[in-house]
Amino acid sequence: MTDDRDDDGLDELLAAMQAAADPTVPELLAQIDRARQAPPPEVTTIPDPEMVFGAETLARFRCPLQCGWTHEEPVGDGPLRVILPADWSLEDLNSALCLDAEVRALAFRTNVEQAIDEHFRQRHPEI
Repeated sequence: MTDDRDDDGLDELLAAMQAAADPTVPELLAQIDRARQAPPPEVTTIPDPEMVFGAETLARFRCPLQCGWTHEEPVGDGPLRVILPADWSLEDLNSALCLDAEVRALAFRTNVEQAIDEHFRQRHPEI
């Protein structure tokens, strides 16, 4: 018994179905490629935090020299500060959310680094 189906049309149909099911696969692959080519993150003096969960989530940073000092910094404090145009698009929303996250991350990092620097100046001036 022979199969008289048109295999050429089937291949095209399967390719179209796959593209419709996963339209973001090429974009995800492109993002992975860009991430691999990105420079490494900045070096920081911030040690790994211990997360403290309660009424407010805090990141607790301990002195790397184990002198007992800690600094606690609120995580995700306050409402989002996002401004969108009246005729906003998803791209506008994405940009605004990313900018807000970058501003918060910079403020968080600055506060923690300043606290650690001040601690070392006061408690460990020899270093």
